[in-house]
Amino acid sequence: MDDSPLGRSYAADFLTFLKSVIELPGRSILEIGAGRGYFLELLGQAGATALGMEPGKANAPYWSQKSVSAINDFFPGPLSSEKFDVIAGFALLEHIEGLDQFLQSVTKHLAPGGLAVFAVPECDLYVADGDPGMLLHEHWSYFTASALRNVFEHAGFGVRSLKRSSYGGLIYVAATPSSSSGTVSVAEQNGRLAEQFGERCARLRAGAVRRVAALARAGRSLGIYVPGRVLVWIDPSSQVRFFDDDAEIHGQYYPPFAAAIESRDDLLRKPVDELWIMSKSFGKKIASELAVHESLRNTNILMVEDLLREFGSVV
Repeated sequence: MDDSPLGRSYAADFLTFLKSVIELPGRSILEIGAGRGYFLELLGQAGATALGMEPGKANAPYWSQKSVSAINDFFPGPLSSEKFDVIAGFALLEHIEGLDQFLQSVTKHLAPGGLAVFAVPECDLYVADGDPGMLLHEHWSYFTASALRNVFEHAGFGVRSLKRSSYGGLIYVAATPSSSSGTVSVAEQNGRLAEQFGERCARLRAGAVRRVAALARAGRSLGIYVPGRVLVWIDPSSQVRFFDDDAEIHGQYYPPFAAAIESRDDLLRKPVDELWIMSKSFGKKIASELAVHESLRNTNILMVEDLLREFGSVV
């Protein structure tokens, strides 16, 4: 959630959710994992008293530029008896190894009636599809909506609100510490999906390998847009081009793949015969923007959903 077009959109949507569960003016808020401090700045503009915690030392110069308050440490760090009306974290919980212990610390630093508000990547469809692309991030946890609820209830929280984000494929949760026993039953459906995940992954990858090989035999070129999630679908020796809108990664590589990451302009100047658009969150937008270009008139454009259907992975 930094001050970039993509980051601002994520931040605005998370802020909208936060405002839907609590009035911000006059509230004390701790943001764990504050990054460059952009969301702290928004919270201050909304009338809250915001403090951030961020272990990344490279972010400190941004805090002074934005005139926000942040502690350069891991949570709870130097916090002792401090309590907050809200403790928030965006794309944080999936990086925490011991969630129960972490959420107990959150409870300790919440004021009476305080609210814990977090956003995590939504993995429901990844799990159901058998899509191993979610594993690329190497998170400790991969949350479905029901699993996220179970985590909070097991840690002694009552979930006030749990919903999908309006932007970017996340799940939002707002919860308050409760007097419940902290015991929940794991949903049987989630258990079945987890057991089937490996089988579906194998089927999906086999289908992707077959299609890439067929394109190569036919002498047709393949490009992949937003390629991160598909790296575990295909063989590293595949002849493929990678495209992404993130200018910071252009010219870089996904080892051991030999193709450098190219821009949208590179694609338009030198089209491919087939293009896979691998973003579920932004795929339709990317496809509609590309469809107007004459240079791609003969390019077969497939969405990730098309590929999942073809490979027989969709449940």
